[in-house]
Amino acid sequence: MKFFCDMVTATQGNHMWPPRRDFWLQLYADKMIDEAWVAFGAEARVYAERNLLGSNKANMNRRFGRQHDRGGSTSLLIMRIGNKIVVDGCHSYKTHIFRSDDKNAPKLYQQRYYCDDIMRASRNSKPHNSIPVWKQWVLQNV
Repeated sequence: MKFFCDMVTATQGNHMWPPRRDFWLQLYADKMIDEAWVAFGAEARVYAERNLLGSNKANMNRRFGRQHDRGGSTSLLIMRIGNKIVVDGCHSYKTHIFRSDDKNAPKLYQQRYYCDDIMRASRNSKPHNSIPVWKQWVLQNV
């Protein structure tokens, strides 16, 4: 979780990211997030390779996946919270929540993700345009 949050903080300047980062980190500290995996867009992946992995690039594909849509500008956080799969993305990507038994739910620990495919498969999503309302929606849906 911290790795993903650090990467998004370093590569994006969106004013809506800090409260979302704090929310996800709090859920993680509260042990509500059972599993988490990241899929970095191109810019964040290059940043990770240069600044966070150092010379240990051999296990890079075990540390995160890749997000290929939108020119690689969007990075994704894929989490299992109880029986739900939650996908949140940087920039203006909505948060999407799936039941873990939904055949369309993205799987954790994949090497390749397409954020537009996830968006089209989702029947339950919410934008971040009101952080307090968004937080409440997440908590009610997980």
